[in-house]
Amino acid sequence: MDAVGYMLGRYPDSSAEAGRRIAVRNGHGRLYAIISHVSASRAGASGSGMVDVLTIHVGDYLLLDDLLQMEGFIPAIGIRRGAWVSVRLDGSVDDGIIRSLIDRAHDSRLPEKEKPRAPKEWLIPANPAIWDILHGFDDTDRLEWKRAGGIRQGDTVYIYAGNPVAAILYRCHVESVSDKRMLIVLSHRYDPDEFPRSLLRSCYGIYSVRNARGVPYALSMALEERAER
Repeated sequence: MDAVGYMLGRYPDSSAEAGRRIAVRNGHGRLYAIISHVSASRAGASGSGMVDVLTIHVGDYLLLDDLLQMEGFIPAIGIRRGAWVSVRLDGSVDDGIIRSLIDRAHDSRLPEKEKPRAPKEWLIPANPAIWDILHGFDDTDRLEWKRAGGIRQGDTVYIYAGNPVAAILYRCHVESVSDKRMLIVLSHRYDPDEFPRSLLRSCYGIYSVRNARGVPYALSMALEERAER
């Protein structure tokens, strides 16, 4: 398996530094893998030749312990700190497992705000005194909106209109994001009397929506159920 070829093909923002070993860094300059050419004995293999070894960041000590119980995996070569492991590239480990670990390593070394995660739901505020949110989707199902830092493509946002409306009005899908803006697509309208501020306070413990915030599980279920009617 050409591990470097796979990494640079899948993650073209990465860079490989050649030498006695090949150090692979992601687009943020963070090391996440090393290719080394070492003796078979050092790699835990039989014979007296040389073996290519991939040393990779796994970021999870429980996973590290599990991998070290498997054929082809050995304690990390050349790195003493952190959850790293080395794997022989001699066919003793299935390519699919190695590629999965490469993906994991790349993602584990990303800045926290860029690490993959499951889609989230958010409550975001709108001020009717500044913009007529009640009619914001009358002529379109897409709007450009100011993006809060944690919101990502694929998330769901529920738009809460402040006074005098004081209610959740819309559910939208986040179609795309940039540093400061996002494109949201309308997926459901709520009547102002369905999820007013009084209900949010008494049933869901939400007393204000001044900034983007997560949606409590019970409220998420209620919003979903109402949208499916």
